[in-house]
Amino acid sequence: MLTYLGTDFQTAIHRGIEEADNLVFLMSESSLASKYCQQELTYALSLNKRIIPLLIKSVNLDQIPQELRNIQFIDFTDEEEEGKESADTDNLINILYQDAAYHYQHKLILTKALKWERQKRNSSILLRNNDLRNAEAWLKVAKLKAQQLSLPIQEEFITESLKQPPNAALDVFVSYSNADADFARKLNDTLQIQNKTTWFDQESIISGSEFAEELYKGIELSNNFLFIISPNSISSNYCATEVEYAVKMNKRIVTLLYLPVDINSLHPALAKVQWIDFRKHDGDFLTNFGELTRTLDADPNYVKNHTRLLIKAKEWEQQKRDDSFLLRGKDLAASEEWLKESENKQPSPTNLQLEYLTASRALPYRKIKLRSLLLTSLGTTIFVFIARLLGLMQPLELAAYDQVIRLRPSEPPDERFLMVDVDPQSIDTMNENPKYQQGRGSIADAALDDLLKNLSQHQPSVISLDFIRNFPAEGSLGKRLRETTNFIALCKNSYINERGHTIPGFKHAPEVPLTRVGFSDLVEEDPQGDRFIRRHYMMQKAEPKYCNVQEALSLVIARRYLEAQGHQYISPVNPETKKYDQNMVFRNTVIPRLFGNGSGYSAYSVFNKAQLNGYQTMLKYRVYQGDADRFAPRVNILDVLNNKVPAEKIKNRIILIGFTDRQSRQADYFNTPYGDVPGVTLHGQMISQILSAVLDNRPLIWWWTWDYEIPWIFGWSLVGGIVCWRLNRTSHVIIGMIGSVVVLYIACVVIMVSQSGWVPLIPPALSLIITGRGVIYLTHRLRNL
Repeated sequence: MLTYLGTDFQTAIHRGIEEADNLVFLMSESSLASKYCQQELTYALSLNKRIIPLLIKSVNLDQIPQELRNIQFIDFTDEEEEGKESADTDNLINILYQDAAYHYQHKLILTKALKWERQKRNSSILLRNNDLRNAEAWLKVAKLKAQQLSLPIQEEFITESLKQPPNAALDVFVSYSNADADFARKLNDTLQIQNKTTWFDQESIISGSEFAEELYKGIELSNNFLFIISPNSISSNYCATEVEYAVKMNKRIVTLLYLPVDINSLHPALAKVQWIDFRKHDGDFLTNFGELTRTLDADPNYVKNHTRLLIKAKEWEQQKRDDSFLLRGKDLAASEEWLKESENKQPSPTNLQLEYLTASRALPYRKIKLRSLLLTSLGTTIFVFIARLLGLMQPLELAAYDQVIRLRPSEPPDERFLMVDVDPQSIDTMNENPKYQQGRGSIADAALDDLLKNLSQHQPSVISLDFIRNFPAEGSLGKRLRETTNFIALCKNSYINERGHTIPGFKHAPEVPLTRVGFSDLVEEDPQGDRFIRRHYMMQKAEPKYCNVQEALSLVIARRYLEAQGHQYISPVNPETKKYDQNMVFRNTVIPRLFGNGSGYSAYSVFNKAQLNGYQTMLKYRVYQGDADRFAPRVNILDVLNNKVPAEKIKNRIILIGFTDRQSRQADYFNTPYGDVPGVTLHGQMISQILSAVLDNRPLIWWWTWDYEIPWIFGWSLVGGIVCWRLNRTSHVIIGMIGSVVVLYIACVVIMVSQSGWVPLIPPALSLIITGRGVIYLTHRLRNL
């Protein structure tokens, strides 16, 4: 039986009930009639305590309170029956063991919750770590119980405890011997009243194998390790283990002398610490406690940061040193300042803390694995290549092509040509001449007859008109057209416009046989509504109704000119399959064909799958002083009609006659990388390209097949990845990426200017940037997650 001296008896009784797992109620007439016993019973019921009634004397059942009638009691009154008392005792013991763990936790949570409430919800008393996890588990079970349910104060206490940050640091870990438990409890309670969070094993809900783990965790989470010195504590193996771990964690150790001891028997770590003697001031607890408080509050920020870093370092180690747990930004900067302070302070950093800070310091320079870089480059290359294959990059690639090709140097005019311009002045003058006012065409038959006569007398190599004559000639012109064997006419195929309507073609001059006819069709690209010409259209399927020839005007003229000089022509068309099964060749010069395996054009374009029909190659413009129109000598048609052109400028020349009057129906202008040029200039450029390649070894524009383009794209993708992988500072990365793109651009320009090679610019530039961005992202994740 407990006795309480100098305390309120009723309060002591209530505390006893609160701190009990069960209330055993001895029923007799006296207890049932006792006001105090009824108060105790009522209080125990209000706390949802388990009540175990024992009938020790016969009573009138009507006297038993309603609350007890529903509880099976144990009858100890039948003493005559042999062995009955022993059986009743066994029954009582069995009941006490039933759900003992549940009722034990019910008691611990209740006492802490009541203590929390009585101390005005002192946050230092809230549950943490394993205590909190166990309380949560207990509450789930309590909600399923039919009796001894959880109380609102317990639920609220657990809820408030859950609001705390996980692994929150504690102020004090209290290490003591169980023999000094009363003093230790008083000390712990006073610390909590002072709002000090403590780890105190009497308030922990831990058992078995979890105890040592939670004990160590409690030391790690505490800013101070408080050791209560007494003969019992310095001889305790458990206390020695706690001290050893605190030393290992470099904790600030505070010692408190409770009972006198032999100094030589102290642990070395305790012996070198000046203790706080609680025997001073005649053993006045509160006075001595004040000195303890001052010691605990000394240099609080430094000690708290020591604990904070230790907690983070331990978590990092437990997570297999995962980079996502390392320090960053302001947190790292603050920790570096703390490390500088630690040179002259105690406790000093642990080896784990130093490793943690070193790893955090190195994190901004951490790099992803080379395997990740290679996989990123490979994935980007595949993505870019597929986009290119589908033609998604074609507009950008062609714009880059135009930019690069314009950087080619000026070339001298091609003296094998004489361009005869039908300009506005010529048309006006001819219209004023009565002789030339008759005829169906844009140029009167008489004027055209005189033109051919004046040219033919000087023996030009080839004469051709760049405008349609699909009607019989009048007068002597018809005969002249038939007999001028070096005259080449043109026709035009029908086509389907953007609205899906079929536009009929134009036939050639009826006086000219098909052997002296070539088609005038051009392959146009339509960026922003312009008729843009980059490609040389050389062969296509014949159209019997309008243009029953396979070869372009440029190819017909070039063949005639070259074959006259003994240069054999090999057609790309297989006579059996009627397909382009081989390259077009003039002697030893190959005219490469665009067919989608390389270059900026794709045969699988989602926008225009038919864009590479026929036999096409790239048109390498001959440009003199930046002007594509000046690729060859030019004269006015009036000069030829008036015999003002010297014979040497006509003899053995290729004569192309075309409209350069923008207002004329017959004039057609096209956009090129060098600006607008008339159609006659385009045909001249195409003929000049073939002749210059065969006769002057002027290289044609070439391009790589996929076998070369894919490594090229992958290589630049690697460059972007390596730049962003090797460099750490943002400014250096930006400079490195811009420098890489500039080098790529210069390489493409040099290859085009010096070798006429069209190597990809946009795909490798995009892969370089995308891979670089991918490496930056992966590195950012590595350093910041």
